[in-house]
Amino acid sequence: IPWNHGGGWPALVRDEDAGSGVPGRGTMSVQDFVKAAREGAKALPRGRFDLLKYDMCLMGQLDVLAESAALADYAVACAPLEPATSSDYLAVTPLFAKEVSTRDLARLMVERNVAYYRTMPMQASFSAYDLAQVPDAVARLKDLAGRLEALAPSRYQEITRATSFARRQGMLLTEDVKLGKKAYSAVELFNWLGMLERELPDAPKQQIQALRQSLSRLMFASGATPSEKVSQGLTLYLPLRRELEHDGYRQTAFADHSGMGAFLAALYKAQELQGSDVPRIENLAVGFIAFKPGRRGYGADADLEVLPSDHLTPFSRSGFGFDVTGSGILMSYLWQFEKRGEDRVISCVHLLIDPTRKISGEEGSPLDEVTPRYVDGRNTFRRELTVKYKVSGGTASAPVSVENTTVSRNVQENFSVVWGLYRDDFTTGGQEVPVRVKFSNVTRMPMEVVAYQEDGQGGMVNPRLLLLQPGSTFRPALLVWDKNFAERKEYGPPLPLPSGAMFITVDMPDEGA
Repeated sequence: IPWNHGGGWPALVRDEDAGSGVPGRGTMSVQDFVKAAREGAKALPRGRFDLLKYDMCLMGQLDVLAESAALADYAVACAPLEPATSSDYLAVTPLFAKEVSTRDLARLMVERNVAYYRTMPMQASFSAYDLAQVPDAVARLKDLAGRLEALAPSRYQEITRATSFARRQGMLLTEDVKLGKKAYSAVELFNWLGMLERELPDAPKQQIQALRQSLSRLMFASGATPSEKVSQGLTLYLPLRRELEHDGYRQTAFADHSGMGAFLAALYKAQELQGSDVPRIENLAVGFIAFKPGRRGYGADADLEVLPSDHLTPFSRSGFGFDVTGSGILMSYLWQFEKRGEDRVISCVHLLIDPTRKISGEEGSPLDEVTPRYVDGRNTFRRELTVKYKVSGGTASAPVSVENTTVSRNVQENFSVVWGLYRDDFTTGGQEVPVRVKFSNVTRMPMEVVAYQEDGQGGMVNPRLLLLQPGSTFRPALLVWDKNFAERKEYGPPLPLPSGAMFITVDMPDEGA
C-alpha cells in the first residue's frame, strides 16, 4: 500500500520534503517507486506482489498502471483526488482473512470504499485494474497515437480542442495552464476518446473503439459517490501544449511504447507552426447595453449594441463591447480589478460564455458546454458590468477574489473558485493550510474544499479533499497583480466559521467608478 500524496506518474510521492530538506519539494516518480518496490518484492515467493493499493490521489492513470504491471497482478487506485480520510481500512482489512481471489478482493475494496464515502458523504471514486491487460491497452493506444500523429498537421485545431475540453482530474484546464510543467494534465481517457470522435470529422474510430474495449478489460471494477460526476475510472497524462509537458516525460518507457511521445511532438509542432496568430482584443466600447433596432430575443451578442456613456451603474445595463480576433481560440477570460497604486486588486475573473449555446453534455467538460465556438477572424461580444464579491461565515464578511469558472446549466458544474487559508483543530491540527474552495453559483455555498501545499513558486502540490469543521476559520485571498502583472495572493484576517459553513455575497461598486 503506497500511502502518501499523489499526482499521477511524475509525482507519486510528494510529502513535506521527502529528504530534500525543502518544504513541498520532495517528490518520487512512479518509476522511482516501482524500481525500489521490485527490490523488496524479490523476497516474495513469486518475486512480485498480488495487489497494489495506491492510497493516494490521481493514481488511476494509464501511465501509472503501465509501470505498475512489472510489480503486481492487480491494482486499486483513485483516478480523481482521494479524500483526506483515506481508505476505509476497518471495512477492507477483514477481507484479507477470507477465501477470496485477488481479483475479487480488489473489486470488494472498490465497493466498500465507495460505500464508506457515500455515508460521509464525500466526493470519491475508486477503481480496480487487471494489470495483465496493460500490454494490450498500451498497444491499442499506440495504434491510435500513430493515427493522430499523422492527422496532427491538418487537424491540430480539432485535436487541441478535444484535449482542452475533455474532462480532467486534479485541476481545471485553466489551473493546469497556470502550473506550467508542474500541471497534472490528468485527462479522463474515456471522455477524451469521445471528444476525438466528436471533434474530428475523420476520427480514427476503429482504433478508438479497439482501445475502449481493451481499457474495459483493464478496468474491471469502478465506482463513485453521487457527487463525483466526472470520473470514469481512468486518466491519461495529456499536456495540452509543449510548455505544459513535464521535462522527463519523453524519456519514460510509456511515452515511447504507447506512441504518445511522438504524437504529442507532432501536435506541438503543428500548434507552433500554424497556430501562431496571437489573439487580440479590439474595438473596446463602454456604455449601456441595448438591443439593436428591430432586434429582440435571448440576448445573443449579434442582437446587442453599446450606447456610449461615461456614467456606469451596476445592474442598470452598464457594460462594454469588444472583439476577440485571431485563429484557433479556445476560450477568453475577463479580469475585473481596481487600481491600488501600481497594483491591481482583482475582484472577479470571469469566463466569457455564450448563453445561447445548448449541447447535450454527453461528452466534454463544463467549459466546453458554455464557451463560445470561436471562428477564425473576428468574434464580437457584449457584456454587463459585474460586482465585487465577499465571503461570509455568517457573523462577518471580507472581500475575496472570485474566479467565476463555469456557469453550466448542470447545477453540479455551475461553480466559482476562491482561495484562502483554512484552520481547524481536527483536519489541520490547528495549523493554517492553503485551500481552494469551489462554490456553487446556485446556492453560493461550498461544493468542494481542496487543501494543498505551495512549492515556493506559487504552484499547488499535494491536493487533498477535506470537510469544513464547526469552529474553524478562513482567511480569504485577494488576487493581486503587480505592475509587471505577476500575481500574488494577499490573505485577509481570519473569518470565524461557527457552524463550519460559509457563502459568497456581493458588494456594489461605487456608482460611476
